[in-house]
Amino acid sequence: MKIKGNFTSVSIKRIPFYFLISSLAAIVLRSFQMLKFIDPETGFYKGGSIITVVLYALIAVSCLGFAVVSYLSAESPKLEVQGIKSKNAGIATLAFAVALLFDSVSSLISSGNLMTSSGGGAFKSMMLSGSAPTFFQGIFALISAVYFIILAKDFFKGTINASKHKILALAPVGWTGFRMIFRFVRQISFVKVSDLFLELIMLAFMIMFFMAFAQVAGGVYSDGFRWRIPALGIGGALIAATLSVSRLIFTVVNFEGYINTQHTFQLADLIFAVFAVVLLCETSKNLTPYTAYDEANDEE
Repeated sequence: MKIKGNFTSVSIKRIPFYFLISSLAAIVLRSFQMLKFIDPETGFYKGGSIITVVLYALIAVSCLGFAVVSYLSAESPKLEVQGIKSKNAGIATLAFAVALLFDSVSSLISSGNLMTSSGGGAFKSMMLSGSAPTFFQGIFALISAVYFIILAKDFFKGTINASKHKILALAPVGWTGFRMIFRFVRQISFVKVSDLFLELIMLAFMIMFFMAFAQVAGGVYSDGFRWRIPALGIGGALIAATLSVSRLIFTVVNFEGYINTQHTFQLADLIFAVFAVVLLCETSKNLTPYTAYDEANDEE
């Protein structure tokens, strides 16, 4: 019996509701964890193991649930991101493009500062200082912003111009990849520093999401990967929202008292979460289950 995309009773349209509930719970737990059980100077835990277990379990179960629903749903094979006219999707996509522009500028400035502090020189020293991956993060963020501006225009007008830019669609993968490389440069425990641990998982979700998104948007071997857009996009959005909202709260309240200076609030991550959720809401509005009749027609 075929399992993938064969359950008409399972709907991806319910995922945003599940996301709302799980993200609110995760944000509360994460905020309490930052308030009481994380050392802002080192990022290491200082107790609260039960809270940590509950938070990680909530995130793991939620992400697994998003993936299972997306994989089984008969609506997933019909998910499409091109040719859809949606003002909401256009606004969310444009907002993400603007956030990427901000990230590009801040990354290029940070790269210059890191290069100065390390004394410049060989590429090896640039990698070790983090200036090289931060520089490329800024470049790919700029290219990604251009792509999402084109995509936003498509959503506003219902056109499919973004599908012609298959190479450009891969830029977000590069942006996320260099962000991950920068975090691996640091010689520190990836498990004990909760911010770093969660960021690495978030970036892994984002890389796979952007890859699947590029395939679906460009129509490149996309049929077997459409389910990954809600599965990976909403999974990454959950972690991004959990980290971003809790950091935003303590940025307003007391930055130095609760936030590690190496893991501060990132606007691009918060807007990514909004973009992923709005994208699913808008692209799944008119979906109908993928039936055996549709499958037979595809084979013909």
